[in-house]
Amino acid sequence: MHCDAAPSRQAAWDFVNRDLTAAPFNMAVNDAFLVGNKVFYQGSGVIGNWHACTCPSTSDGCGATNAYMAWLAADDDNGNLADGTPHMTALFAAFNRHNIACATPAPTNSGCAGAPTASPTLSVATGSNSLGLTWTAVPGATTYRVLRAEGYAGCDFGKAVIATVAGTSYTDPDVANTRTYSYVIQPVGASAACAGPGSACVQGTPQPCAGSISLTQDLYNCSGAPLNITLVDGDLTGAGTQAVSISSNTEHGPESLVLTENPANSGVFTGTFGTTTNPPTARGWRDLDRARRYDCHRLRRRQLLRNAERHRDEVRDG
Repeated sequence: MHCDAAPSRQAAWDFVNRDLTAAPFNMAVNDAFLVGNKVFYQGSGVIGNWHACTCPSTSDGCGATNAYMAWLAADDDNGNLADGTPHMTALFAAFNRHNIACATPAPTNSGCAGAPTASPTLSVATGSNSLGLTWTAVPGATTYRVLRAEGYAGCDFGKAVIATVAGTSYTDPDVANTRTYSYVIQPVGASAACAGPGSACVQGTPQPCAGSISLTQDLYNCSGAPLNITLVDGDLTGAGTQAVSISSNTEHGPESLVLTENPANSGVFTGTFGTTTNPPTARGWRDLDRARRYDCHRLRRRQLLRNAERHRDEVRDG
């Protein structure tokens, strides 16, 4: 049974990777997959046999419940296969390559006049257990499909349609804080079969509104590793930078550090508070031009002076 389905599986792969990406369509791979996924899922529900075969001599896909005819119907924009479909020559080439197409109706690309041809520009704003999506309007679009993926492969994963909206914004409430989600917006014309190219994939990671700050270590000294600081605060999304103050119970005053938002519009800010064992600079015990690094030699000398003064006072009192 697995072997019987092999020609149809290969035809599906060819449709996306060989024929939609070639002339006259010349689609980007991600856009080809958007078309292929729609045709596959909408067209496969009515399939009885993927193709007909009188082995070993003949095979075709002319039956009404064969994959080729079912997928043509899913690709069609007006209910009339005789006048062609938007991607008919690509479907024919993919199935005919494996002898499971049908010569009737003659393959013709038609339909979708006035459909969107440009892709929107997508932005994602971080919230707590939500992500706000906004995008630019596209001429010819009457609705927009919001597609989402999640998981380790990120933007390289197949994406599911989670909403179809008429406007240019959508808030996704079904997301979990600190988990990354990948989005694409696809403009759609008057017919659901007439979609334009999708936006570039943009990722977002929801963050708690109450900010949190974490450090890579609780203690640091002059010869230790740099102190890496991470601030997470959804309310600061898009700020670009954020100044923080660092204090300890052994220093005369707090230190200031500017954290950088990375990636942009994520609400996650990072920075490094370093130390050094270099000699003192000409400007004093702290060199602000060297990423606020401590001069350990001077610190040690100051501690020795304190110890000596304390010892002298003890001798005087005795």
